[in-house]
Amino acid sequence: TPSYIKSTNLEYTYEVKDIREFDCRVLLESDDIADNIIAILCNVKDIDKLFKKLQQKLYNIEEKKRVIHYILKVKKKVLKKENLKES
Repeated sequence: TPSYIKSTNLEYTYEVKDIREFDCRVLLESDDIADNIIAILCNVKDIDKLFKKLQQKLYNIEEKKRVIHYILKVKKKVLKKENLKES
């Protein structure tokens, strides 16, 4: 269902999509880590592979220890969520 914003000088129509319905290969294959992080929200078949890829890229970031720790926490939560779905 399209949504819209309308004012005196602006009219904009858009459609809200669920990112889990997208084919996220473009995000996964991107060299931009921001794209890879957004791919976490997609319906990724091999989440472990994605997290390993993110970990590798994050080693090049100045604050790598803090960021990697955060990614591992997110990974743990995602995997826990996936295990609950399978039960």
